[in-house]
Amino acid sequence: MEKEKYRKSMWERDFCFLDIETAGLDPDADILEIAGLIVNSKDWQIKEEFEEKVVMAHFEKADPEALRINGYTPEKWKDAKPLKEVLEKLHPLFSGTVIAGFNSHFDWSRLERAYFEAGMEDPFYYQRIDVLSIANVLYPNMKTMPGGTLTSFCNLFGIERKHAHQALDDARVTYELFLQLLKKLKDHIN
Repeated sequence: MEKEKYRKSMWERDFCFLDIETAGLDPDADILEIAGLIVNSKDWQIKEEFEEKVVMAHFEKADPEALRINGYTPEKWKDAKPLKEVLEKLHPLFSGTVIAGFNSHFDWSRLERAYFEAGMEDPFYYQRIDVLSIANVLYPNMKTMPGGTLTSFCNLFGIERKHAHQALDDARVTYELFLQLLKKLKDHIN
């Protein structure tokens, strides 16, 4: 069974354009929201969207500034589910997909830890795509500008951000940015 997980290359798999929001930047900060898009890597069409709000387990550790930035309110999170329940629900959707995200290492490391602590296997394929790294290679001067942020790259490409720091919107604009960067890479190669 383990060999089956790795038989297909990453370009034969669905991509999971993923974003999570947390109650702070500390490694043990609670995950507040997990959202994203499942995308077919053959035609880059969206197959499915998902968005889950997560119950905050350690409100006392939450960074008030992070909660403000993420738009956290008890009312908005009234239907939130416990993290393990969310992970169980999303596990089949994530199974074998390639994580793609803006600074995807942050999202993946948080989810990997969450799956480990829940006693579950990390369902993702072992390779990942970091859209920030691709953007920084193609636009090295952005690092010296307001700074290689998702907002700065969206502004560069005219991608509208309706709800910055809300997981589904960030995943959507990361996907749009990826498509734009993919075009630039193809132009650069040809």
